[in-house]
Amino acid sequence: MKIEKVKLENGETIAYRHVGKGENKVILIHGFQSSSQFF
Repeated sequence: MKIEKVKLENGETIAYRHVGKGENKVILIHGFQSSSQFF
């Protein structure tokens, strides 16, 4: 299973992977709120 990565305009990187073959899609997002905007 290959992990893809996308670099966002704010400098953060999101990693994701495609799983399954059906028409229905589920997106699960997990991360830490470590950005300075939360402090």
